[in-house]
Amino acid sequence: MGKLVIIMLVLLAVIVPTVILRVQSRVEKTPDMLYENYRDLGSYALQYAIKKVNTNEITNSIVVDYSEFEVLDGSINSIEYIFTTQAKADEGYDMFAGKLLEVNGSDIKLPSGHCNGDLKIGGENITASGTFSYCGSADVEGTIVTEKISTQPEPSLPKTLTELKDMAVSAGTYFDGTDVKLWTQSDNQIRVEGPDKDIPDGSIIYVENGKIEISEYGFNRTVTLVSTGSEIEVNNDNITLNPAVEGILMYSSGDVEINGNDFTINGIIQAKGDKLTLNGNAGSVFEGQLWASNLLKINGNGVQIIGKSGGGEAGDKVVVTQVEIISNFSMNVQDQTFTHTGSAVLKTPKESTELKITYWNPCHPQH
Repeated sequence: MGKLVIIMLVLLAVIVPTVILRVQSRVEKTPDMLYENYRDLGSYALQYAIKKVNTNEITNSIVVDYSEFEVLDGSINSIEYIFTTQAKADEGYDMFAGKLLEVNGSDIKLPSGHCNGDLKIGGENITASGTFSYCGSADVEGTIVTEKISTQPEPSLPKTLTELKDMAVSAGTYFDGTDVKLWTQSDNQIRVEGPDKDIPDGSIIYVENGKIEISEYGFNRTVTLVSTGSEIEVNNDNITLNPAVEGILMYSSGDVEINGNDFTINGIIQAKGDKLTLNGNAGSVFEGQLWASNLLKINGNGVQIIGKSGGGEAGDKVVVTQVEIISNFSMNVQDQTFTHTGSAVLKTPKESTELKITYWNPCHPQH
């Protein structure tokens, strides 16, 4: 009897620890198994979202909420898409406004454009050869195609102000602290009234802390006008202006205002102040790009605006450089709901338009 008891005790000493080790092993593996399930669910959510981007079903920043999206061992609650875009450097926008793009009148022909704020186009027989995009609200009459998209970067000039200033200083066409008025001078010269100086046609006229004004009927010259600290005004009819340097016609850190009939104006005009306004009537043609940091306003009857891009669609001028995807999903374990998130980043490499995965984390707990 005593031997039997000893044998049983020995067997228990061997079996019990073995059972305990097996149970402990399963307990230790349970979190790993759960994590694998979370990871699989998170991977499914990210792959689903990436497919939406690659097939162009999702093209702008948006949060998509789901009420009953059950997959694998859980459910997807929401997917957030964060798009980062930029304008192509070689195209920019035909018309750009930071806060308000407004067109009023009749028989006005427009190219394409974008406003980071509100879009207002009203009148009779106003047409556009391209799309007008906006970020705020749109009040548009007629059949102009519009599209609401995310905020876009403001276009920039093909040359910096420092480069333009250096060129003007070298040419003797830099003026500081004075208003100037331009007149047509004989022998392809431009009379700069203020400093009272004649300069060649085709010059950069850079005025620091001063206003630039053209008010002569029939003024016809090739110039690049820069006004910092003030504004640029054009007030008269039958004026012809062409850009002197890389398509840049006017830049002002303040306002730009153009009023007249039968004008022919070409080039890039950029106003960093409160407004850029163009008022014209039949026979008035602007060909180029109009960029305003705040208000861009077009008024008139019979004005024609021809964009540099020829009125291409707004989407043709925007490049998606990055898409960040954030997924939110849940699993129910032992009557408790655990929520996790996953994230991935797609980027467009240089010299390419195809998005590539650069970051991938399908699962991390949500605290």
